[in-house]
Amino acid sequence: MIQRIFERSQILKLSPAIGSKVPEMNHENIRQLNEGSYRIIYEVHSENEIEVLTVFHGSRLLQNKLEK
Repeated sequence: MIQRIFERSQILKLSPAIGSKVPEMNHENIRQLNEGSYRIIYEVHSENEIEVLTVFHGSRLLQNKLEK
């Protein structure tokens, strides 16, 4: 599964805005991709820079995972 998540995230190099907005967050640049039951949450800083914030099983709550 780790390899599948890594491979899925590689599409972000070409299309950083491909993921959907994260419904729990009110931020245009925080987006998600799904791979199986997992959510890849990332932030688009620019067209050339993204940051993966967290990867977790979709049955878990996002709440408190992104607190800074």
